[in-house]
Amino acid sequence: MKKLLIFSNILTLAVMMFMSCQKSNVGESYSPGSQSAKTGGSYATVNRDCPDCYDHTNTPFEGVNAGTAWQISNNYKLYNLPQLEIDGVGQDANSIWFSLESLKNFIWQLEEEVCKRRCDKGMSLGVRVYYARYPEVLTNDLADLDPAFAQRHTLFMVPTFQDEANSQVHWDFDPWHWGTDPCTPKPMSDWFRLGNKPFGDENSLIFSIDESQYFMTGGGVLSAAMNHGDLVPPYPSQGTGY
Repeated sequence: MKKLLIFSNILTLAVMMFMSCQKSNVGESYSPGSQSAKTGGSYATVNRDCPDCYDHTNTPFEGVNAGTAWQISNNYKLYNLPQLEIDGVGQDANSIWFSLESLKNFIWQLEEEVCKRRCDKGMSLGVRVYYARYPEVLTNDLADLDPAFAQRHTLFMVPTFQDEANSQVHWDFDPWHWGTDPCTPKPMSDWFRLGNKPFGDENSLIFSIDESQYFMTGGGVLSAAMNHGDLVPPYPSQGTGY
């Protein structure tokens, strides 16, 4: 995984850049004037709307120098990619593309699930990016993917919330499988103690691993493959600048 650190940093930055339209401050703490006190050891719920878009007009975005981005991308290609040759396949992927709409949809789904709980509690929501590798044979829910993706690296993203006692700890969670506490979701580490498929055949709110149940094509047809993104290679590198 260390070999893919630069790859992850660049992709994480790209995802953050797409988060320009999100629901108010649904994952942040409320002002002192709000009903933020715990009741009987738990947080109270409140009746509030879930705005569709938060205005970032006055929120500065620093960006990254293009030359710096090119340099660290080139470092990955020079020093890491040669060590990731796939037997019988060739060069591993060095970038991945997602549509802007699918990224915004993922963020919207996350914030909508949290907001509709009506919990007067800041969760400091985030997204964790995991490295992954497709299996040699794409079956089951991966069967609709391009066969050329087999054995290549990819990534997936999961929602997180901040630990109340330690701000450096961010817990993976699934908004579609919340748990019993109305205002604190059950961490995925707890769910996985039940087994490696804690929800059976039910899907989770994860970006990249078959989110087809809430992404559709223009004709309203469910699309299982379009949201895994385009891997380069095997897809053409035309259009890439880094």
